[in-house]
Amino acid sequence: MNGHPENLLLSYAPRYCLPSQSAGATHRATSHTRLRLLLAGAVVACLALSTRQAPAQPARELNPQRSAPPSRDGSHDFDFLEGTWQLSDAPADYHTLGPYGRLVVRILAPRTATVEWYTREPDPAPDSGFMRMSYDPASNQWMIHEAASQTASPGPPLVGSFEHGIGSFIGPRKRDGRLVLARLTWTFNGLGNERLEWAFSADSGTTWKTQRALGLSRVSTSPARRSAFEGTCCPRVEVVWYSVPAGKDEQLIDLFARESRAMGDSIRVQDVALFRDADRPGVFALVRGFDRERPTDDYYRGPAWTAHRAALDRAGIRVDSLIELMTDRRPWGFIVGERAAADMPAKARGLVVATVYTLDQHRPDYFYFSAFFVQSVAPRIVASGARLPAVFTSEDWGFVQWTGQRYASAIPGRPINPQRMSFVSFTWFADSASYRRHLKALEADEFWRYSVMPDLTRFLAERPATWRLVPVDRSRELRDWRETPQ
Repeated sequence: MNGHPENLLLSYAPRYCLPSQSAGATHRATSHTRLRLLLAGAVVACLALSTRQAPAQPARELNPQRSAPPSRDGSHDFDFLEGTWQLSDAPADYHTLGPYGRLVVRILAPRTATVEWYTREPDPAPDSGFMRMSYDPASNQWMIHEAASQTASPGPPLVGSFEHGIGSFIGPRKRDGRLVLARLTWTFNGLGNERLEWAFSADSGTTWKTQRALGLSRVSTSPARRSAFEGTCCPRVEVVWYSVPAGKDEQLIDLFARESRAMGDSIRVQDVALFRDADRPGVFALVRGFDRERPTDDYYRGPAWTAHRAALDRAGIRVDSLIELMTDRRPWGFIVGERAAADMPAKARGLVVATVYTLDQHRPDYFYFSAFFVQSVAPRIVASGARLPAVFTSEDWGFVQWTGQRYASAIPGRPINPQRMSFVSFTWFADSASYRRHLKALEADEFWRYSVMPDLTRFLAERPATWRLVPVDRSRELRDWRETPQ
């Protein structure tokens, strides 16, 4: 038997079945999903006729034109899932209930992966499952075999692919004595938060009923909490750039130390880290976090910003520019650790690289970039030796006003946020040599060069901008959501 997913699906149909017995409602699916619904619908209708286990679906006219398979190379679509995940119930409103189980994803070889999951107490009905996924490069589609355990016999395969961070896989199943269509959906919600959903259709894909949904939260293998201040920060983040006159570096560093102590490490407002720009002497970047809109207004319209601005003026330090960011996907913000002590060696502080991707908003699908980044870009970055603490997207906090001739800042001394759609990733390296090795590894990665980079370039309005940043004293450690694969 040919291993092509379409042929495997067709192998379940009796020879006398005609294509005209499949469902006509498949025209509602997207182009590459339409073929899967067509084939799976034909299997369900034909098996129903042959076994008489359910009333046959009425024959409907079918467009005989075959849809082209997805053109993108999806052979690494499951790479980012590798590792251990905590399971929770995830109803339609996306609020998770739990946790109560584990899910483990292993990449066994190129184009091959397994998923094993189980639930435990207090779940009243413990459950488990196993999946083996294999990728067919000829059709650019995945085939998923499900079973109750690793040694149990699998059912017919679910066939499909990912589009914009959502994977849809469809195939025949027997349910309540009837042959129906089953759909398994993987949704990438962020660096450490995903969703897995099972649904069934008794009308050849016209309507679907969700049977179960699971929320997935990545289990961290990083060291245990080392201080009471370790946590997440923040839903809102700004990066503020300062130009410091020669000999005044220590004045800005002392100001950061005083203000960070005064603020404390609360979620409402905190100075997360101050960085030296490794490529521009006399330039610093401050990362400040806020808990939503109210604390942002309180800081900038209250005495804290006034005192900060006065201290900068006395030292002759200029605020050049800033960028306003919000957390793009769950889990939000940075995982922040302890603050760097004055005697901490430079290598322990590492090198933080912020990359700004300015999106081409003329593209009708530019808003899918974040899903593309999490699924396609992030795994290659991590595989090349980077830690990926957080990703953000640009936001407009509304601190501008119209003067009658131009837009100006509504906050004295605060620059205007750039009016463009950007996506910002923060990566961490032990030192500059580690960063150079990372770049060389990316250049040598054929999948990165020939599959990821062309798609990445099409999303962008200009070349990505890169900031190489070195944290100073009292900067908080930026820890990693990523788990070391087991």
